[in-house]
Amino acid sequence: MWYVLCGGRLSKKLEVHFFPIIYYFFLKINIILSAGMASSALEAIHSKEKDWFRERVWIDPFKIGRLAVVEKVTNLFTSGGGGGGGTTQNKDTATSAAGGEIIEESSLDDPPTSPSLPAGEVTDKRRKWIEYMMLGSDGYSDPPNGGIKVRPLQGLHAIDYLATSTVAKAPSYVFAYVIQALFNVGYDDVTLDACPYDWRLPPQKLHDRDHYFFKMQKKIEGMVDHLKTPVVVLGHSMGNRVIQYFFQWLENSGQQKWIDQHIHAFLAMGPVFLGSSKALRTVLCGDAMGLEMFLTAEESLFMARNSASLPWLFPVMERLYPDDVIRVNTEKDNQTALPYTPVQFTSYLQTHVPRSLRYYEEFYLKNPLYLQPKNADDILPILQPPPVKRVWVLYGVNRQTEVGYYMKGKKAEVDVTADRYSGKKLAGINPRGLIIQQGIAYENSDIFQPSVLLNKSGDGTVPFCSLNYAERAWSDCVHVYNVEVNDAEHREMLCHEGVLLELMKLVCWRVAEKGGGGDRSS
Repeated sequence: MWYVLCGGRLSKKLEVHFFPIIYYFFLKINIILSAGMASSALEAIHSKEKDWFRERVWIDPFKIGRLAVVEKVTNLFTSGGGGGGGTTQNKDTATSAAGGEIIEESSLDDPPTSPSLPAGEVTDKRRKWIEYMMLGSDGYSDPPNGGIKVRPLQGLHAIDYLATSTVAKAPSYVFAYVIQALFNVGYDDVTLDACPYDWRLPPQKLHDRDHYFFKMQKKIEGMVDHLKTPVVVLGHSMGNRVIQYFFQWLENSGQQKWIDQHIHAFLAMGPVFLGSSKALRTVLCGDAMGLEMFLTAEESLFMARNSASLPWLFPVMERLYPDDVIRVNTEKDNQTALPYTPVQFTSYLQTHVPRSLRYYEEFYLKNPLYLQPKNADDILPILQPPPVKRVWVLYGVNRQTEVGYYMKGKKAEVDVTADRYSGKKLAGINPRGLIIQQGIAYENSDIFQPSVLLNKSGDGTVPFCSLNYAERAWSDCVHVYNVEVNDAEHREMLCHEGVLLELMKLVCWRVAEKGGGGDRSS
């Protein structure tokens, strides 16, 4: 079978050729969008530089990348190739290109310098962009030196593309293709809206500082009052965590009736219902979030370890993961016969990244709307079924997805020597026979998933158990409709034609030119 998505501006319908049937889609229900981590554009509303005022900070490649590009060019000529390879060091830090070495907690209070700049540059000059992006050491306050405030842009324009420059716009897409497809069937900025948010903040501070969930509620009320129909709240990745927290906030304040009147369905694309182990690797070893050309390894690690929002994505209910998320090399320890010992990720964070653990405990473990149940035997709040009538879940499957890590004991580095156990079912070392590459354990389409009794894997970023949790755990309490799209990658699903087709089937009326094709979204 094949299909092509195309739209007619005058007819206000989307024509989808799905051989041998042609579907015509029409606007059905209003939609509110919530984007994922690092997927809402941010601008400087207070600035020490006049030319930065009301300018995008996230993302503007011309603000981000000058020193990173200089470093890569410098390394290319000084190391005989390799671009971003080599090691950068100063007296406080030592980080490899993979972000492996430990950065001392004291050095995390100041933005990293760029020690490999060519002669003539000021080597201890702070990255201005880092200064604008970073929050205070408490994880939520504006920079303590004053004069800087960065906030999210508003509306669809904040989540279509992150960058506006010609060079960077296309690859910075978020919901751009989803918005275009919906506009093609008759949606506009009245029937389709967004709730961008400052993804640097932990959930309760998002509300304390920006009154975010109150504003989200009022935006939905305005849409419902104007159009006399409830809305679908559609999230992608961490945007689903935001929506879940919104529902918890409403329910905790006794607003179930409001939910029933205003929410038609919760549509979760690429959800992280049980978190993602990749968030841990980002904190431990650094991840440039696709901005390798603009961020140095040191900068990406610095940003991750100073983030109070990344723990929003830490694994929840680890026992449902294919294996222990972290195993530590203990070959030199005479107390054990096994080369690796499983440890709780909180213990490993305590040793290597105590600041991230502090954020996790303060903003998540002790949060009654997230991980702190009212009673010891209660299900964790964030894992409770959403208090809505319908949950639609749409995600990709059967991509190789990282699910665990073999770590060194004394350094926050992955242990590449674990690769010798790749694909081998060994009790206490690799009991599921996972693929191990560069010390990272992956699930693939050959891994058995107990929740569905089939061999499957995640979407390349989120493990299958996390994507599939709603169907596994909530189906007895709420109507859960689950749609899997083979080989749709976590971010690329937002421009994947198969995913867009399934999305249209859920939120639009549709008419088939030949037979069948009834509406599944009710």
